[in-house]
Amino acid sequence: PTLVPTEVPRSFVVYRQRTGVVSLTLPEGWEALDDSTDQRIRVRVLPPVGYGSRVTVEVVNEGPQQPDGVAALIESYIRLNYGEQPGYTEVSRRTLDNGDFEAVFAYDDGVGATGQERLIIRQAGPYFAAMRLLLADDDVFALTNTLDTIAGSLAVDTQIAWGTRVAAINPAELAVVNSLLWRDTDGVTYYMGEVRNNAPSAIQDVAVTVALCNQDEVVLNEITQPTAISVIRQGSTMPFAVVVEGLPEDVQLCSQSVTAAPARPDPSRTTGLALDSRVDTAAGIALLVEGTVTNAGLSPVTDIRILVGVYDEAGAVVGYAVVELGRETVLEPGQSAEFRTVLEETGRPGARYVIQAEGTVLRSINPSLNP
Repeated sequence: PTLVPTEVPRSFVVYRQRTGVVSLTLPEGWEALDDSTDQRIRVRVLPPVGYGSRVTVEVVNEGPQQPDGVAALIESYIRLNYGEQPGYTEVSRRTLDNGDFEAVFAYDDGVGATGQERLIIRQAGPYFAAMRLLLADDDVFALTNTLDTIAGSLAVDTQIAWGTRVAAINPAELAVVNSLLWRDTDGVTYYMGEVRNNAPSAIQDVAVTVALCNQDEVVLNEITQPTAISVIRQGSTMPFAVVVEGLPEDVQLCSQSVTAAPARPDPSRTTGLALDSRVDTAAGIALLVEGTVTNAGLSPVTDIRILVGVYDEAGAVVGYAVVELGRETVLEPGQSAEFRTVLEETGRPGARYVIQAEGTVLRSINPSLNP
């Protein structure tokens, strides 16, 4: 009879991540690489040279969650880490006896590396913890029991306070800068500028509220306008424009404010779009902005929105346009589409322009064998 290889005996030691939130039992001689930030714990565990297997642990403070919230976080994690990464095919998923979620993925990078990855997710108090254990096919006889030991040793200390997310955004940390109030030849009033995010996190659901008054400071109109791109990163700015018809020539700005919420990961939205654009001036007034947008990601993208902001020499926003390609346009990975917009007038002569884009991820690129 053929002898089945067995694993050599190993000594294990307890590894405690520096925050104290996570601990694992690891074989002696294995290396733990800590790539953690203030908001995300990430530890990669690598075996000695000669093995192709690996273990990764990630923890984020998502706050206490109801079951439906945990389920949504699980689906987002799978989509982001498996659906948009080449080589993975989902094989199965189940709930373990201890309440942890488990999914199994077949892995094949297409150039010779194959194996099976086990994903274990646990919501422990406020902490959303994910452990990924990739067992290379070449390591099945050598490391199967070892990875099982590591998987069973995952401990999350819910008594340690770490990584508390920003619960709300202070409006005082959001500013309107580089603004300009102007009127075009058709009598339409524009108020343009940028929202600057000085908050300690990225923001979403950003809206600018503007009150426009006459010379007697009587409010003529109050408008709330969301920004065209969903998320503004910490320390960044985003152009916006408020457009109002039917106001007198002597209108002035009475007040302005910005509201926003802390941004949360949303794998259904992507800014992984490459833009190649050019600008041309027609008749000395109109600005023609055209070019191509290319899907630089690994999943099809649709509902693409392209934002164009025009600035004068002083840095004020003097022109603004949004191009919507809509759901009828679907870009497969590597595909491109043309776009074009004309700004008939700008508040002042433009000296430079910026262009940004985002879209909706249509579906996962990887198949699933899970019924």
